[in-house]
Amino acid sequence: MSTLGKGMAAASILVVALCAPGLYNRHKAESFCGSVTSTETRNTIVARANARGLFVNPVDTDEKSVWVFSHRAPMWRYACILEFKAGSVSSKSVFAAD
Repeated sequence: MSTLGKGMAAASILVVALCAPGLYNRHKAESFCGSVTSTETRNTIVARANARGLFVNPVDTDEKSVWVFSHRAPMWRYACILEFKAGSVSSKSVFAAD
Protein backbone atom coordinates (compact mmCIF):
# COMPACT_ATOMS: atom_id res chain seq x y z
CA MET A 1 0.00 0.00 0.00
CA SER A 2 1.36 3.40 -0.91
CA THR A 3 1.90 6.23 1.54
CA LEU A 4 -1.13 8.05 0.12
CA GLY A 5 -3.29 4.96 0.62
CA LYS A 6 -2.10 4.55 4.20
CA GLY A 7 -2.80 8.21 4.88
CA MET A 8 -6.30 7.98 3.45
CA ALA A 9 -6.99 4.81 5.44
CA ALA A 10 -5.79 6.52 8.63
CA ALA A 11 -7.95 9.59 7.91
CA SER A 12 -10.99 7.38 7.28
CA ILE A 13 -10.48 5.51 10.54
CA LEU A 14 -10.13 8.82 12.38
CA VAL A 15 -13.38 10.18 10.92
CA VAL A 16 -15.28 7.01 11.83
CA ALA A 17 -13.79 6.99 15.34
CA LEU A 18 -14.87 10.59 15.91
CA CYS A 19 -18.39 10.20 14.48
CA ALA A 20 -19.34 6.79 15.88
CA PRO A 21 -19.92 7.83 19.53
CA GLY A 22 -22.20 10.68 18.48
CA LEU A 23 -24.24 8.50 16.15
CA TYR A 24 -24.56 5.77 18.77
CA ASN A 25 -25.68 8.20 21.50
CA ARG A 26 -28.13 9.97 19.18
CA HIS A 27 -29.64 6.59 18.32
CA LYS A 28 -30.13 5.81 22.03
CA ALA A 29 -32.01 9.09 22.59
CA GLU A 30 -34.08 8.77 19.40
CA SER A 31 -34.96 5.17 20.18
CA PHE A 32 -36.18 6.08 23.65
CA CYS A 33 -38.13 9.11 22.43
CA GLY A 34 -39.77 7.06 19.70
CA SER A 35 -40.89 4.42 22.18
CA VAL A 36 -42.74 6.87 24.43
CA THR A 37 -46.50 6.92 23.93
CA SER A 38 -48.75 9.89 24.56
CA THR A 39 -50.54 8.07 27.38
CA GLU A 40 -47.45 7.47 29.56
CA THR A 41 -47.04 9.43 32.76
CA ARG A 42 -43.93 11.25 33.88
CA ASN A 43 -43.19 8.62 36.53
CA THR A 44 -43.41 5.69 34.11
CA ILE A 45 -41.13 7.49 31.64
CA VAL A 46 -38.53 8.18 34.34
CA ALA A 47 -38.69 4.55 35.51
CA ARG A 48 -38.27 3.25 31.93
CA ALA A 49 -35.35 5.60 31.29
CA ASN A 50 -33.61 4.45 34.47
CA ALA A 51 -34.22 0.80 33.57
CA ARG A 52 -32.57 1.38 30.16
CA GLY A 53 -29.53 2.99 31.76
CA LEU A 54 -30.36 6.48 30.54
CA PHE A 55 -29.78 9.57 32.68
CA VAL A 56 -32.74 11.70 33.77
CA ASN A 57 -31.91 15.26 34.72
CA PRO A 58 -32.03 15.24 38.55
CA VAL A 59 -32.96 18.93 38.85
CA ASP A 60 -35.81 18.55 36.39
CA THR A 61 -38.64 18.23 38.88
CA ASP A 62 -41.04 20.34 36.85
CA GLU A 63 -44.16 18.33 36.03
CA LYS A 64 -44.28 19.93 32.56
CA SER A 65 -41.20 18.27 31.09
CA VAL A 66 -38.63 15.47 31.39
CA TRP A 67 -35.11 15.58 29.98
CA VAL A 68 -33.66 12.10 29.34
CA PHE A 69 -29.97 12.07 28.36
CA SER A 70 -28.15 9.30 26.50
CA HIS A 71 -25.51 9.21 29.27
CA ARG A 72 -23.88 11.29 32.03
CA ALA A 73 -20.50 11.99 30.45
CA PRO A 74 -20.00 15.52 29.10
CA MET A 75 -19.25 14.60 25.48
CA TRP A 76 -21.56 13.52 22.65
CA ARG A 77 -24.68 13.65 24.80
CA TYR A 78 -28.12 13.75 23.24
CA ALA A 79 -31.35 14.41 25.09
CA CYS A 80 -34.93 13.37 24.58
CA ILE A 81 -37.14 16.23 25.75
CA LEU A 82 -40.68 15.24 26.63
CA GLU A 83 -43.26 17.92 27.39
CA PHE A 84 -46.57 17.30 29.12
CA LYS A 85 -50.01 18.90 28.98
CA ALA A 86 -52.83 17.68 31.20
CA GLY A 87 -50.73 14.76 32.40
CA SER A 88 -49.93 13.26 28.98
CA VAL A 89 -47.08 13.69 26.53
CA SER A 90 -47.71 16.62 24.21
CA SER A 91 -44.37 16.81 22.38
CA LYS A 92 -41.11 14.89 21.93
CA SER A 93 -37.80 16.09 20.53
CA VAL A 94 -34.17 15.00 20.40
CA PHE A 95 -31.24 17.41 20.33
CA ALA A 96 -27.50 17.55 21.00
CA ALA A 97 -27.14 18.38 24.70
CA ASP A 98 -23.51 19.51 24.83
